[in-house]
Amino acid sequence: MGDRTGRILVVDGDRRVRRALRALAGAAGHDVIVEAADVAEARRAVVDDAPVVAVVEPMLPTLTEGCALVRDLAASGIAVLALSVRPAARPGTCAAGATAFLTKNCTPEQLLDGIDRLLGNGATRIGAPGA
Repeated sequence: MGDRTGRILVVDGDRRVRRALRALAGAAGHDVIVEAADVAEARRAVVDDAPVVAVVEPMLPTLTEGCALVRDLAASGIAVLALSVRPAARPGTCAAGATAFLTKNCTPEQLLDGIDRLLGNGATRIGAPGA
């Protein structure tokens, strides 16, 4: 398993999804430091809370805005796991710099494994094209 002391940012427009991700990650021993509902909140969290991993829904509210956030997070050295209900978001999100991409119908185990991998090695590609 990866370094469970890593700081995690969860970005999703749906509060229920954010809370579920926080509960799942917390139950597995991860430190979800902050939730963000939109791009502006996520950018503030990067400055204020210094996450090392971000779980991001790339439709914030559009794929273009979500990919811009992913690009900024990746440029800041934050490993990004994109988590979307839309599989079609994968190519753009990965091209923007997401280290991993999973669909929201993945199992809790797959999601936690993705987070563990990113906390242990930000260079690992999970669910990316060709992976």
